[in-house]
Amino acid sequence: MLSKREYNRYSRHLLLKELGPEGQQKLKQAKVLVVGAGGLGCPVLQYLAAAGVGTIGIVDRDVVELTNLQRQVIFKESDIGYPKAERAADYLRERNSLIEIHTHNTQLSSNNVQKLFEPYDLVVDCTDNFSTRYLINDACAILKKPMVYGSIHRYQGQVSVFHDYRSSENPPSYRCLFPQPPEDGSVMNCAEAGVLGVLPGIVGTVQANEIIKWITGIGDVLSGKLWMLDALTMNTTIMTLKSNYDPAQQTPKDFESLREYSYNFSCDNSEVQQITPKELAGMLQTSDQIQFIDVRENHEGDSPPELKGIRLPMSKLNQQMDSINLNTITVVYCEVGRRSASAIRQLSNEGHIDNLYNLKGGLNHWKQFQQNEHYE
Repeated sequence: MLSKREYNRYSRHLLLKELGPEGQQKLKQAKVLVVGAGGLGCPVLQYLAAAGVGTIGIVDRDVVELTNLQRQVIFKESDIGYPKAERAADYLRERNSLIEIHTHNTQLSSNNVQKLFEPYDLVVDCTDNFSTRYLINDACAILKKPMVYGSIHRYQGQVSVFHDYRSSENPPSYRCLFPQPPEDGSVMNCAEAGVLGVLPGIVGTVQANEIIKWITGIGDVLSGKLWMLDALTMNTTIMTLKSNYDPAQQTPKDFESLREYSYNFSCDNSEVQQITPKELAGMLQTSDQIQFIDVRENHEGDSPPELKGIRLPMSKLNQQMDSINLNTITVVYCEVGRRSASAIRQLSNEGHIDNLYNLKGGLNHWKQFQQNEHYE
């Protein structure tokens, strides 16, 4: 039952005939897991907490960085360097002491996804990479839990609700929209392509709206539909999605199969040799025989003078591999280190590996190290 304080706090909800005390009680009893406390996660978390969702879980292993503050509005400058999940939880607790917040300061993986997901009623995808998004989708498919999906790129945003068995016996999956992940390194994330700061606020708020509707049972959720926004024109489109995939062929059937499935798509750089900005700076002091390869596209700006070398856009790498001398120490870089890792994997397939190093964190971390912000 709702307490007197809850009746007072949520009074504007209670005035809504479709929602009322019964809907507010459903919000109080709901358990929602938000994966990602970044641009999308910030508005989702704010509005779920304000609405009185009784239990909110936050999964995020990152720390707050200066570049986050342009769009991740629950963080402040004094939060820089601290875990996002913990700082987000502190923010929410100060704004609603009537709810429970659980933090999971960890990377979502095939080994922990079952344990993390099972206690919650639905899962919110506020991530920025394909590996995690497919993992969320497949785990939700196994558990038959709804997945509230949101995605942003530059000026465009998308929202949908997948695995909603209330709406259909065979609801669409994320794999109905994108059956397979994109080619390695072919899609830039926000750190590489940029994003309009207000866009995740708009898209995340729409996600929160769908979550509240699903919990309370009011309105029509975006199940079997994809909502799309162009922030430059403010044109919106809703596209119908059909369940057009075979779970037995495209999705692991259980968690044992899921743990054996590889989700190391374009965002996993662990198998390539990394060099930190600090290590590279030391190497530059002792050697002038380092070859640099900048795999950013030509429109992404000039290479830094100290890292000047070969400009070989990722889109042309396959055609111009012969122009690279791989008999010398070679440092490959892009904006954040993702495409450069992909380039190294391609070069390694040609039999070259020992001399190849990926600049960890890319130019973003290199520039911040140059500014004495202590990036390793």
